[in-house]
Amino acid sequence: MAIGGAVAVAISGLAVTVLSAETPREQSQSRAELERLQDRIDLDIRPLARQGVYVRTTGLAARCVSVLVDNLTVPNKTYLARRYGAGACLRQASSIPGPGCSLLSRRDSGQSKTVPDMFDLGLYEAERRLVAAEFAFSIECPGKADGRPSRPSRYSPDALVRVTRQCPAAGATLAAGAPVALQAEAILPGGHRYVVGAFRGHVECTNRGLEGR
Repeated sequence: MAIGGAVAVAISGLAVTVLSAETPREQSQSRAELERLQDRIDLDIRPLARQGVYVRTTGLAARCVSVLVDNLTVPNKTYLARRYGAGACLRQASSIPGPGCSLLSRRDSGQSKTVPDMFDLGLYEAERRLVAAEFAFSIECPGKADGRPSRPSRYSPDALVRVTRQCPAAGATLAAGAPVALQAEAILPGGHRYVVGAFRGHVECTNRGLEGR
């Protein structure tokens, strides 16, 4: 008796081929292959970044390894598909905030400060200067304050971006401790425009900061 393959059966002089179901062993081997592929891609994240291909994260799906890429241009997609084969499902990483990203209420500290100019600074340096000026900053979500600068990995495109927008504008007066919203951009290899920041969705810039419309 054959297991996991084709079985030839003679019925009334006719040869009939019956395809048996995949065995649990074959299923586990298939999943093991995907796990090995995922490990391989994870180990390649830094070497790929040195080549200008930015893989944000990987995940194990039912039939492939899901690979989120920050700059999935046509050349990069072709290169990754050739490198990893059909087992890698390539996706362009989204820069849209998740559903949990919403405007938060802010308390007035009663003390006002002048907002410094963040234009063309790296994101980490902009965060540091805002905290030094007694402000918080908002990157991912409009109105969500953060007061702890985070240095991005040099293998992340966040290390390349420069501030292109801020709210309120430089020179405005804002309550101490309130967040200054930032947007930063970089053109990644392949011409992909990479953007991070809070200027997304139905928002507008006022003298109190970024607010919902």
